[in-house]
Amino acid sequence: MTGEGFLTKRWRVLQRWWRGDAHEEHERQLIQLYWNRAELKKALAASQEENAVLLDKLKTREGETRRAEEQIILLQAHLGNPTVGPHALTYFQLRAIWKAASDRLSRFCGNLKREQEERERRRHDAEWQLRRTAQLAELEANLAASQATAEGLEFRIVALERQLDAVRALWHYFKRRDLLREIASLRDEWEQAAARVTDLSDERVELVTLPLPEFSGISLEGCRIINTATIAYAEFLVTSLPHRALAALSKQAMTLQVYDAFCGTVPEYSRVMELAKLALASYAELDRNLAALKEPTERIRGRALYRSADDTVPLAESIGDVLWEETLPGGTLSSKHNKLNVLTDDYWSIGQLLLK
Repeated sequence: MTGEGFLTKRWRVLQRWWRGDAHEEHERQLIQLYWNRAELKKALAASQEENAVLLDKLKTREGETRRAEEQIILLQAHLGNPTVGPHALTYFQLRAIWKAASDRLSRFCGNLKREQEERERRRHDAEWQLRRTAQLAELEANLAASQATAEGLEFRIVALERQLDAVRALWHYFKRRDLLREIASLRDEWEQAAARVTDLSDERVELVTLPLPEFSGISLEGCRIINTATIAYAEFLVTSLPHRALAALSKQAMTLQVYDAFCGTVPEYSRVMELAKLALASYAELDRNLAALKEPTERIRGRALYRSADDTVPLAESIGDVLWEETLPGGTLSSKHNKLNVLTDDYWSIGQLLLK
């Protein structure tokens, strides 16, 4: 069989040589080269596509850079104009107040969320551990009782079997029958008790190895605590200003282009700039005065009303307004009103922070 296979193979090689056909190994190499070429073409197409995407991004970035450079040139010219430059500086100072207050409110709310979540998570874990401890104690008590029952039944069965061995004579037939019946009944009871012990042991192992359930998140009451404290801090950021109208002016500055900013006469915008300087300095010292936050937090928490039992954000009208008497200068940057509501007017971007 081996010789015939060899001759057959050689004959096929001669036939391919006579016909001028390529060798099998050569064919395999050609096929491999074909597939390698196909893979290279696919890789080249992917690289060309990626290159086109990168070129588009580069053009976009170049356009953005060019527009930014143009804006810088325009802004430099605007700031260099003695007529409108001071108004632009006032504008940027007011925007700085908004950013400083927004950043502080965001950090304050973030800290509250982390602390409340950690507090509730610890309580959740502790309560679950207490429940498991109580369930384990109940299981172990039942297991001990079941083991005692099974052991008592086993002891009775052994005692009856000894009695049975002692009455093997023929005239003890009826007594042996009664003993066998009682032993069979006890064995049924023992099997039930043993099954109960096994089940309770399995339940105990399952309860001991049961993983801690996942914490579902901050509770409704926890969300309300965080939200009311955040609202109180938002108001505190207004009342801590050297002039409360600065909050309204800073909000207006966030809605205007610098080229549209106008803040009255020289004495008027000079006063706003001086107040803005004091405001930024007061915010730098604000963390040392957080004890003053206790009263407004309790006041807001006591007044807060909710649209439904499931809502976490109080009604704006239940919170009340922040008031002031004197107004600041006119123009596009002006405090036309003498009150604000941090919820209704979304001061310091508070709407993005409150837990829904």
